[in-house]
Amino acid sequence: MSAEPRLQGLSRKLVNDGLIDEAKAIEAIKGAREAKTTFTQYLVNNKILSAKKIAMEASV
Repeated sequence: MSAEPRLQGLSRKLVNDGLIDEAKAIEAIKGAREAKTTFTQYLVNNKILSAKKIAMEASV
């Protein structure tokens, strides 16, 4: 059994900036792990956030 994901880095920034709520971010981290993909790719593939919006947030 894996531990509950913690928000850090980009996931924490997206939550702090109000683009995604904490529960949804944790769900996305879990989903990304299960899908064996990155957190960012999971968000884009599942239409949670656009790649452009993520890139804009990551750049500041």
